[in-house]
Amino acid sequence: MKPIEPVTLDDIRAAWRRATGVAIRTPLIRINVDDAPRAGRSLADVAEAIRLMVERNHVLAEGAGAAPVAAALAGKADGANVACVVSGGNIDADKLATILEGGVPE
Repeated sequence: MKPIEPVTLDDIRAAWRRATGVAIRTPLIRINVDDAPRAGRSLADVAEAIRLMVERNHVLAEGAGAAPVAAALAGKADGANVACVVSGGNIDADKLATILEGGVPE
């Protein structure tokens, strides 16, 4: 496949879809996923999810990427099988240090 030189927002979207296969995965997700609960958790819950992922699994995620794990830890799935999409490592070093020390960044 030839690289696409993004020029417009539509070109960028097309390049991203080709690179990630979103056009293929999205229908598979719709067929296989019954529900996607919203996290609705506090910043402290998300910080705890980040801390647990780093300490136990050596996985670093930003706050938004850790929100699904925070929701799962809060029992939002009612005992069902859960899959969490964890993404993004764009987290400020000072905030990460605060989280790893057991605090909640402001």
